[in-house]
Amino acid sequence: MAFAALALSRGERDMPSVPAPIIGEFLRTHHGIDGALRPLVSERDQIVYVTDEQGRATVLRISSPNEAAEAIALQNALLAAVARQDPSLPVPRILSCRTGQATGRIAGHVARLYSFLDGVPVTRTRRSPALRAALGIALARLGRALASCDEPGICDPFPWNVLRACELRARLDDVRQPAARALAQRALDDFCGSVLPRLHAMPHQFIHNDFNPKNVLVSIDDPERVSGIIDFGDAMRAPRVIDLGVAIARQVTQDDPVTEGCEILAAYHGEAPLLADEIDLLIGIVRARLAMRVTIWGWRQASGSGPVDASLIDDAAGLLESFERTGRDVVTDRFRAAAAKA
Repeated sequence: MAFAALALSRGERDMPSVPAPIIGEFLRTHHGIDGALRPLVSERDQIVYVTDEQGRATVLRISSPNEAAEAIALQNALLAAVARQDPSLPVPRILSCRTGQATGRIAGHVARLYSFLDGVPVTRTRRSPALRAALGIALARLGRALASCDEPGICDPFPWNVLRACELRARLDDVRQPAARALAQRALDDFCGSVLPRLHAMPHQFIHNDFNPKNVLVSIDDPERVSGIIDFGDAMRAPRVIDLGVAIARQVTQDDPVTEGCEILAAYHGEAPLLADEIDLLIGIVRARLAMRVTIWGWRQASGSGPVDASLIDDAAGLLESFERTGRDVVTDRFRAAAAKA
């Protein structure tokens, strides 16, 4: 994919905008549902919350024209694999059309109807050690279920593919904040020189690849219980430890990111033990994912492709600075100790 695509990544270009009457007719014809429609916020697809006459809720996802058919098929296969392998894991279930197909066509776009998962995003909850432990366990269970998928398709979710992080060094000059740019460059240089060559030898499987606070829901009544894992749009086959690295990079806060990362790691390792080499590579993956966030959002800011919240860059840079100040070896020792106690 050309570097220019980073300004507006996959799916953000030409987002579908199907009118409500056409959506309503599609739902009646293909699913036998006549209900109220409410749009949901999305960066990629058109997503509609549907409530039928009995008050039952579903979610219709209308895919961007930039979403490859192979990627949609892979997402469907992964959700089916999770449903088979771990039925109690709260991921969306695809509700087939009357024809028995998982997808339908609406105004030229692929549409899928999903079960609705109740809860609120982690972004709207109070973070706690118990919640971080629940996140680690949920991700480990998800990883084990995804490992059962034998789908041959491979999706490359550039620019959010950690395995291609080294390519982003060419765009570091677009990051306006000098301190953030320097932190990102050191993290990417370390990843490309010391981590990536070893990472390819680690166990591979399909991973979610975007276990961030917006994609994990928790119960309103029990905010330390994971009630939903959504958005498989960046899923790919990759070293499994990348999923944990992405989760730590996205789920920890400025308060005490090393301790918080240890809590997620310990819970994950207790459910799905990691190899010693995977633990040793973990901080490099975490820092690379944060550096990617700095670089990609910096690039978009420089390109003027749309509104960019500078706090996203500042937050990622702050976490990079905290991990760097602690030191890679010290963080790795603490990760090893957390795993040993799991």
